[in-house]
Amino acid sequence: ASNVVLNSPNQITCTTPAHFPAVVDVRVDNPSGGYGTLLNAFTYEGATAQVSMPLTGGGQGKFVTVPVNAANFQGLLAASLEITFDPTIIQASSAEPGTLTAGFGYAVNLNTPGLVKISMSNPTMVSGDGSLALITFEVIGTPGSSSDLTIASHLFNDGAIPAEIGNGQFNVDNVFSVSGTVSYHNTSSPVGGVNLEVAGDVVR
Repeated sequence: ASNVVLNSPNQITCTTPAHFPAVVDVRVDNPSGGYGTLLNAFTYEGATAQVSMPLTGGGQGKFVTVPVNAANFQGLLAASLEITFDPTIIQASSAEPGTLTAGFGYAVNLNTPGLVKISMSNPTMVSGDGSLALITFEVIGTPGSSSDLTIASHLFNDGAIPAEIGNGQFNVDNVFSVSGTVSYHNTSSPVGGVNLEVAGDVVR
């Protein structure tokens, strides 16, 4: 963003950079290194059909649903998409129609690591904004790693609807968890009232 003005302790105004039409998060970074994020806080709009993947993320071991966003569609009857990603970071576990394509008949292929293939159709045209599909990923990458979310191919109404494409990215949350049990060595019974202190170069 440019023209950033701190109006008060709880209000900032700015000019957003050019961006593919999508609903995006807004993040404020402080000079101290701290930051805050408001999810889905700002909407970029456009005049032609747009399809995009978001900039998103989640914690290791979690299941995260990622939308394939759509904007400015007119008369959509059929769609096919191929989404690619790094299978060492995230693994696709399921996919279903989105808010714009609710009720569409659909087929999903998740057999190839790093690839989701989606085909869908409907006898009745739909128009507007929303999501074309909702893909659920299991996050398996190490904290701090990331994967591109790429719309490798697309076809809408057998090519009759052209669309601008915007790719996204998935970032694994850069946080770690510690779990386990402190036990007596001779009975393996857990020790109660244990305080655990994590020491190192970074405070967690």
